[in-house]
Amino acid sequence: MRTRSPHDVRRALATLGLAAAISLALTLATACDHGPAVRIENSSAQVVVVYQDGEATDLMRPGITQEFWVPKFAGSHVFEIRALEGGQTLASRSFTWEELEEGHGITIVVE
Repeated sequence: MRTRSPHDVRRALATLGLAAAISLALTLATACDHGPAVRIENSSAQVVVVYQDGEATDLMRPGITQEFWVPKFAGSHVFEIRALEGGQTLASRSFTWEELEEGHGITIVVE
């Protein structure tokens, strides 16, 4: 029977601790309640840019649907979807946190 050195034991404990930390982080991440989301369906034939309160946050290819989790906010929040080429506004929606919660999220369809 082989005895383990203190170095082997420390390494095994460190590996076990890392595995436990990763497991806990994954559990917490999946258990978090993100709240209601804004769902954007890009039914257009073009690549679009998603703006939140005037700031570009994402690109979406044609035919893609994506959800955006919005942290709780005061006042109103604006999602605007513009064509990548030319920059014309294809859809825009302003809403309050209460409207987002009442509707269990909002869907914006870009046509």
